[in-house]
Amino acid sequence: MLYHNLTGTAPFPGTPVTPNVPFRVNGRTGQTVTFYYTYSHPAGGERTTFGQPQSFTLAPCGAPTPLNQSRFMADWRRVHFPEQILSDPALESEIWGDHADPDGDGYTNIMEAYLGMNPLLADVPRAEFWQPENQADPLWSVSLPAHLPEGLLRIESSGNMLHWHPIESTADEPSGGSARQTHHFQFVQGSAASYFRFVID
Repeated sequence: MLYHNLTGTAPFPGTPVTPNVPFRVNGRTGQTVTFYYTYSHPAGGERTTFGQPQSFTLAPCGAPTPLNQSRFMADWRRVHFPEQILSDPALESEIWGDHADPDGDGYTNIMEAYLGMNPLLADVPRAEFWQPENQADPLWSVSLPAHLPEGLLRIESSGNMLHWHPIESTADEPSGGSARQTHHFQFVQGSAASYFRFVID
């Protein structure tokens, strides 16, 4: 269920939506759409992003508004850190800087910001993805939480983020009771941009 509005304040009307199916939002150029989701989880129960709503500003198709990263991060820091922390330069490297990781979960502040996460609340790592050092090596890897039910996970690739195609993968057995499991898949990087996603049904 998608909850969104163009004012940023309640109420947020709810609309049933389907994953990976485009949803049209009607608004004027320059308006900001604020939204959050509730959804069923494969492990059971319902999850919500109510506590971490996200937003974007409407712009004409073909003329996206460039993201001012400095302003984006400054606004994000003011939301998550008190002024007395932000005004102390000695705390930049450990608390409020772009590359700091105050909750120690492995996600730096800039990663937390772009992923819509809380920098003061440790998150379970979702996916750790890496490509081979040798660009000619077609074997890529991703580390995910272990013990996902068999058959629920699939890895897909796309050249335009509209049409997705499954990629065959193999998984290593978790060692020593590890909570992580490494999946490998074959992919040869071409000249065009490529995107990946990890789908849990």
